[in-house]
Amino acid sequence: MIDRVSELNHQDYLSRPRVSALLAEAARKPLAIVRAGAGCGKTRAVYDFAQGSGLRTAWMQLSGLDNAGSRFWSKYTQLAAGWSGAFTEHCKNLGFPDTEDKLNLHLKQRESYAPEERLIIVLDDIHLVTHPGILRFLEKGLRAEVRNTSVILICRELPDINLSDLRLRGMIPEITEEDLKFTEDELDLYLRLQDLRQSKQNLKDIQADTSGWPFSVNLVARSLKKSPGYSGYVRLAMRSNIFNLMETEVFGACSERLKRFLVKISLIDHLSAELIQTLAGEDCGLLSELRRENAYIRYDNYINAYHIHHLFLDFLRTKQSALPEADRREAYRQAAKWCAANGFESDALTYLENAGDYEGVAEVLTGLPVQMPYDLAQRASEILERAPSQAMESIYMLAVMRIRVVIRLGRWEEAVSLMRAYEERFLSMPAGPFRDRQLGVIYYTWGNLRALMSVSDGVYDFDGYFAKMDKHLTAYPAEPDQYAD
Repeated sequence: MIDRVSELNHQDYLSRPRVSALLAEAARKPLAIVRAGAGCGKTRAVYDFAQGSGLRTAWMQLSGLDNAGSRFWSKYTQLAAGWSGAFTEHCKNLGFPDTEDKLNLHLKQRESYAPEERLIIVLDDIHLVTHPGILRFLEKGLRAEVRNTSVILICRELPDINLSDLRLRGMIPEITEEDLKFTEDELDLYLRLQDLRQSKQNLKDIQADTSGWPFSVNLVARSLKKSPGYSGYVRLAMRSNIFNLMETEVFGACSERLKRFLVKISLIDHLSAELIQTLAGEDCGLLSELRRENAYIRYDNYINAYHIHHLFLDFLRTKQSALPEADRREAYRQAAKWCAANGFESDALTYLENAGDYEGVAEVLTGLPVQMPYDLAQRASEILERAPSQAMESIYMLAVMRIRVVIRLGRWEEAVSLMRAYEERFLSMPAGPFRDRQLGVIYYTWGNLRALMSVSDGVYDFDGYFAKMDKHLTAYPAEPDQYAD
């Protein structure tokens, strides 16, 4: 086999010119696909190509939580920052294009803001998108070419978007699992890079057992560092249980503080470097140790975030039951704070519910406009329906927020029932700021709703609710943004 170890410059992973050349050729087209199963090194391969190409790259990492228009659009708007400032402002002002007119306007604007120099856009884990509106946006957007721009889709399988005609005509090059597998030459180079020179027979055995799957090749290499000789423990462990190998050769080698930290960050979906640093607190050494664990954890300077291999995340989640409840709640609260500050309100609400922090839920919701995105209102409604009745009656504005999201969802009769129930409950409490401010806002909301409903039922009684509002808010005025339209 060819001796090229000297060309690797002692990197901690193997750059594969063969794969980068395939990607370079594919990226000459407006759209290319990297499609392969779990652990095939899809993201690593595209990342290495992007860094080696010298081309400007914008990267969007998707997850199952992105199947909401508002959340997806927050990420897309961040992606647009790598395109142009003017295009970013267009995206912010437009909002998620949930109508055909808005979608057509967006595509027209996208072309007018085409970059002057070549741009590579990477949509990673796009197979996790299932939302019909987002799929429609992707399908139409991917078919519309933009000057000086190439899009690379990374996926296990294509989502439900119709590109079959373009693929059949050979207009969309595709990098597959077979392309990403290690060849025996690459396996030899990779092991020798780490001073793990193997006999020809061992190389053949490792290649046969792993089928060149990058993830398992990496695990074999880590095992060989501690248990030389492939024919014994390492080979049996690889065949029997990949999680056991993670336990003994990856997780077991971490310090106790890093183990605890890894399990903590497995609770959250967002791995922004800013959030990870917040979770680490004052322990700067912890972040250094985290970056050294680069087999399955990668810092991505394109988006200032960490990527953790999804199988390693699955492994870490099996350890979550051992995490102290206080650590779990604090991680959720910190994640929620970051999400709320960065336009991911739906995730913020989810994390706050996980933490049992309904005061935080009320704070996030009171900071949103009454006409919040529909999908966000749905999420909020589900959370508030599950909230303990004690929380609804003891946390300021939580009951009011439940009424608001139900109205936003168009369930007016249900909102009236809720207002009657909370009116009765609050009137049974002693007078004071907590009771009267909430009653005042409820009556204000009730009056507005009755004004709308009077058009269909002919009952014009909304003035009575405004009179009740005035009675309760005169003594204890609420903040204007708590009852403004």
